[in-house]
Amino acid sequence: MRKTRKQNKRNKITSKKNNRKIKKTVKKRKVKLASTIENRLVKSIKHRNVTIGIITAPWLSNIKDSHVTSYMASSYVKWLESAGALVVPLEFDLSKPKLLGFLRQLNGIVLIGGGIDNTYTHTLSQFLTYQDTLYFILNYVLYQNNIGNYYPIWCTCMSFEMTAIYLTENIRLKKQEEFKKYLTSAGNIGQDVINWTNKKSKIKNVFTKSELRTMKKRPTIFQAHCYCIPVKSKIGKKLSKIANITSTNITTSACGKKGIKYISSFEVKDYPIYAVQYHPEKPPFEYVNDGKRVPKTNIAITTSFKMARFFIDEAKKNPNIWIGGKNYFDFTINDYNVYNKAITKRIKHLQKDKISSRNVGDAGVYLFGSSLVPLEGDILNNPWKKIMEGKSIDKEVGVDEIDFP
Repeated sequence: MRKTRKQNKRNKITSKKNNRKIKKTVKKRKVKLASTIENRLVKSIKHRNVTIGIITAPWLSNIKDSHVTSYMASSYVKWLESAGALVVPLEFDLSKPKLLGFLRQLNGIVLIGGGIDNTYTHTLSQFLTYQDTLYFILNYVLYQNNIGNYYPIWCTCMSFEMTAIYLTENIRLKKQEEFKKYLTSAGNIGQDVINWTNKKSKIKNVFTKSELRTMKKRPTIFQAHCYCIPVKSKIGKKLSKIANITSTNITTSACGKKGIKYISSFEVKDYPIYAVQYHPEKPPFEYVNDGKRVPKTNIAITTSFKMARFFIDEAKKNPNIWIGGKNYFDFTINDYNVYNKAITKRIKHLQKDKISSRNVGDAGVYLFGSSLVPLEGDILNNPWKKIMEGKSIDKEVGVDEIDFP
């Protein structure tokens, strides 16, 4: 009996000591983590880093046996980086908790263009997932601005159209074909001018009077859309009540009906939401798109850079701080490779020799996918794997160290 009591006392003492050690270890880890985060915050604030998230577009479903799930033209990245932003690609099919974790660290969002409405190249599942993500982000942005956290968002082409439908109709489309209920099958493909309206515009204010005059005469923007929102349409009239219609254009015979005056940009009145039907990211970084030449005039380059600078200045008003993963640059664009026209057997493996330079584009493209193929290392970079395994991105093998066939 005495031995048992003594043994119990010893066990209790040992248990207490172990608990103290565990508490000290946990406390040390918490202190270390807090110190790491504090250092990152100090550096971020000191450097005034601006992080912008870009939502990727669903990859082409008609290309079978692909390890690619989404993509993003590199011109979007270059466009934002030219204005000093740190880019964070956000895959359109990320789970909501992961997406929310990113949104809380970003200073702004860019929604890109794509052909999600095309039933031949994209499935209904892709469309619904993308729409769900886009609406989730728009709801988040509206909420943040409502509580006083200035949070800008930029919408281009396809996202311009979907954002307009969301803001005016507040519905979820059940099928891709429903686009035709709200949009008109007409558009432009190729270089164009900008016809600014007299409505109040923050973007317009960054240009000089001379530049605004030149925009009406010289090729300034690149259009690549086959749907539009006519100024006099039902959705166009609804949109004009909640947003300033800042520019209009006329449809050509390149796609659908000709001669329709449509909305080519708008700015929401009570929120920092900026939407353009055209592609300001293309002129400085691309040369040919859809078989049409991208404008390289001085005014086209100036317009592109000034719009990028404008959006980054808007994002600077957002107080969020980028933390990253185990390392500061985890999950940023630095974790991914650009695939260009120099197609190798390594990239062809992604599409079983079906990938072409037309898919890649002359500016290159970023490819994303959850499946990792063990062929001379991971073909598709997936930073989540590195984080889960506790590995440092800094130790990853560089592209120049790989022997490409």
